Amino acid sequence: MQQQLIQALWRRLAGTAVVVALGPWTMACAAARQPAAPVAPTAVAAEPAWSYRIARGDTLIGLHARWMRADADWRVVQRLNRISEPGTRRLVPGSVVQIPLALLRPQPVAAEVLHVHGQVSLERAGRPAEPLSAATVLRGHDQIVTGVQSFASLRFADGSRSLLGPESRLRIASHGTLGGSGVVDTRLQLERGSTDTQVPPGGAVPRLQIQTPVVNLAVRGTEFRTRFEDGRATGEVLRGQVAFGALALDAGFGSVATASGRLAPRPLLPAPVIEGLPTQLDQLPLQLPLPALPAGAAAYRLLLVAADAAPTDAAATDDLRRFDLRVAGPVAEWPDTLPDGRYELRLRLVDADGLEGLEARQALRIQARPVAPQLQRPAAGERLPEAAVTLAWTPPPPPLRSRLQVASRADFDVPLVDQ
Repeated sequence: MQQQLIQALWRRLAGTAVVVALGPWTMACAAARQPAAPVAPTAVAAEPAWSYRIARGDTLIGLHARWMRADADWRVVQRLNRISEPGTRRLVPGSVVQIPLALLRPQPVAAEVLHVHGQVSLERAGRPAEPLSAATVLRGHDQIVTGVQSFASLRFADGSRSLLGPESRLRIASHGTLGGSGVVDTRLQLERGSTDTQVPPGGAVPRLQIQTPVVNLAVRGTEFRTRFEDGRATGEVLRGQVAFGALALDAGFGSVATASGRLAPRPLLPAPVIEGLPTQLDQLPLQLPLPALPAGAAAYRLLLVAADAAPTDAAATDDLRRFDLRVAGPVAEWPDTLPDGRYELRLRLVDADGLEGLEARQALRIQARPVAPQLQRPAAGERLPEAAVTLAWTPPPPPLRSRLQVASRADFDVPLVDQ
């Protein structure tokens, strides 16, 4: 009777591994050798994971060798997917296992330089520094260095863009796809200076980190700015959310970090009021009067971008003919070497901790050349009784010429002399 019961149980449980208990003794029933199938985990890991479909012959140890970092523990995948068999056991083809992205080994991919302006150099291991040019292919461990009023625009494999500001040093610590997931993992080290960065939302969950000496920023689909100067790192979020160390910064908020700690997230200052600002500068020096600073602001940040190449976002600027100023006084002044043309003025308020606020924009035309001559003789308001009058003015640079008009009325409607 016992033997018949055992045979019946064996037929019903064929294909599984069981321990049958009968009265005072037990019998282990070895199941037929079948590939191990992962069981769906009861809880999803907080860390994003790659859903990998098992191929014929795959084992956990084999997946580790092919896709995971050398220091990754394949037993994490075993526990997450509730696989009880050893790592050498073949898995069921066509089944799906979840592999946390943090365990995957980056497969190097290239970044590229979109545009450069000014003095920008590339430092690559084992080679002397060289000028950086557009279309240069960048790889892990490359360093980009910008000079005074110089910029570089970079694009990464997931479409993320970063605009490196003046007097900055940025190192590409790593840049690659994680395993075969298609997820791009980018790790940048900002040693000094500033970046304006955009990470596209959606898709394969882009991952980008910017490390500074005092705080790390981690993002997935956002637009933000960060700077590291004088031992202080700032983070300003314009869209999405950024992990600023242990802090979560939402859109419209920022924070400051030093070696001694971080400030609580605070709202960014609003965009400044620009109604009434001049829209054209037509004489040298190039000076723009600014409104009085509102409460809570310590300075203005002004950027000029060539209007014929100024898209809606700073990081995607196709032409980096721009000038960056920070002023606390009532007047912003650009060098006389800034060429005439149509520009877009971007204006932000800066608070006492260096956080820059939201941005206001307006068109600005510079048309200060040719420079108007300065009258040398007669002096302003001087009366000349003699009939013969000598006029003198500063000569224009060649090949320009002067045109003289004399009129009895201020509107010069009917000039007495025009030559």
